[in-house]
Amino acid sequence: AVHRVYDEYTALKFAHFGLCSQLFDTLAAQLGPDETAIRTVPGLDPDGLHHLAARLSEATTGLCAALTPSEKGTGYCIARSGGDVRALTKALNTALNGRGGGKPGFCQGSLACTDFADVQNFLVNYHE
Repeated sequence: AVHRVYDEYTALKFAHFGLCSQLFDTLAAQLGPDETAIRTVPGLDPDGLHHLAARLSEATTGLCAALTPSEKGTGYCIARSGGDVRALTKALNTALNGRGGGKPGFCQGSLACTDFADVQNFLVNYHE
């Protein structure tokens, strides 16, 4: 019974990964070359957020943000091809009670804020 459940879990996880990849490709295909891309996808784990932000940043040189609701707030991954998003991440964490960090081109973390409009407004209106 344990092997059967494990096999079912593995099959579902593989199917989930495939569907997410298709969704991420579709979201990226809709972008212009220097468009800002802020996308919210429920149910993503940190790895899924990273994959979505990476896929979006392959399609545009604009700011890319992948967001997902969690039980504690909002998970995020911010990316910019050839850019540095660390200052933005620090400001976002300060403004919306978050934590996280990363490398110049990719930062990831979580926010206590559950209002996606607040997160999107901050990201769109941020200026260094």
